[in-house]
Amino acid sequence: MFHIADASFSLLIEDVNSSESLRSFLAQLQKRFEKTIETDLGEIHIQLQLGVTEYPRCSKNANELLLHAQIAVDHNQQLSTVSYFDHQLGSLHKRQQDLKQRLVNAIGRGECRLVFQPQLHLKSGCLMGAETLIRWHSDMGVISPAEFIPLAEQSGFILPLGKWILEQACKNLAAWQAMGHSSFCLAVNISPRQFIQPDFVTQVTELLAHYHIPPHTLELEITEGMMMENHLTSLHVLNELKKIGVSLAIDDFGTGYSSLAYLRQFPVDKLKIDQSFIKHLHLDTSAQSIVLSICQLAKNLSLEIIAEGVEYSEQLEILNQYQCDVIQGYHYSKPLQSADFLAFLYQKANAPAITEI
Repeated sequence: MFHIADASFSLLIEDVNSSESLRSFLAQLQKRFEKTIETDLGEIHIQLQLGVTEYPRCSKNANELLLHAQIAVDHNQQLSTVSYFDHQLGSLHKRQQDLKQRLVNAIGRGECRLVFQPQLHLKSGCLMGAETLIRWHSDMGVISPAEFIPLAEQSGFILPLGKWILEQACKNLAAWQAMGHSSFCLAVNISPRQFIQPDFVTQVTELLAHYHIPPHTLELEITEGMMMENHLTSLHVLNELKKIGVSLAIDDFGTGYSSLAYLRQFPVDKLKIDQSFIKHLHLDTSAQSIVLSICQLAKNLSLEIIAEGVEYSEQLEILNQYQCDVIQGYHYSKPLQSADFLAFLYQKANAPAITEI
């Protein structure tokens, strides 16, 4: 056994009889390390995270053994599990490293662009808002946000990227308001790192002033998990944002672990039901029970309810029964580029309101 750094160690195992015996040994090793230590500050849970590579099948020398084992650990998202390096994982790691390098210059090269997905009032069909989303058209093709946003978080590039997204969103919102479209709210997703920056509230305040945007027309979306990770810090930042008048929404609601006591403390205006519950809403009674409970909770707390990922009329009918306020999804519109969203604005402005669904 060798000490690498901090709490990282390497273990060289020779003469392994079979993969089954190796797995059994590693399982026993993990079990022996699983402990809970009581301290004055609370409980400390100790777990062992393992990355494994094999010589010579996957790694050809000592440097590769260490590198590949570390790659396996880095891609292991769950503690107390074992991750094995293979050539597929090696290819994935190489792609991620390439994307990280390209992402740093993506804004300067004009490869990043914003799109806007409309949010409509369920009963009237009136435009209530839109969510700002980012697309990356790189020289490697179109890269999904689900792939590059986590990489930006890991590398720290999420800070300049998030700042750029927020400013571009404000710039578009100001332009639309100057054309007379001032009755809707533009939502922007805020990353965990961005949210806890000491100057974040100042950034928002300065952008609102610079673009002459009424604060309530800018909505900041914070995920449920992010708010609960450090609820005291979250509460402080949210209160500061509320003082300047911006709208606040809890995104991906239902996927985290909010308690009612904490939820009542947060000065939010809206709950966005995670689309994983909406996807099979018309087919799954469990999803229906969860969504109904969320809608009832939101109503009791006087919060507006937004359902994202709505694609079918059957979903719409159920959400109407549950008194959901606003819907977002391909049933009404895909995310639109700025010019197309402006056309959508004009279309909705001239369309008669629906009195009943």
